[in-house]
Amino acid sequence: ESRSPASEPGTHSAEVPAGYMRKQQASQYLGLPLRTLTELMRRRKIPYYKVSHKVVLFRQADMDRALNKLRVAAVGS
Repeated sequence: ESRSPASEPGTHSAEVPAGYMRKQQASQYLGLPLRTLTELMRRRKIPYYKVSHKVVLFRQADMDRALNKLRVAAVGS
């Protein structure tokens, strides 16, 4: 049996549109703790959509672009 992340216990039951993810999935996708993702949101370093008081969505393409802006190039590259 396979369940979508939106149907996991403790998450919102509404379906997440394709290409978007909830905060927990976004932190896993980025490989960051939730606390770090929350700090990036607070500092407006990563775009997000505040759908309601408790629901925040992230678009995968936006996260990829935001990470590229934060990239620090290695010496000589």
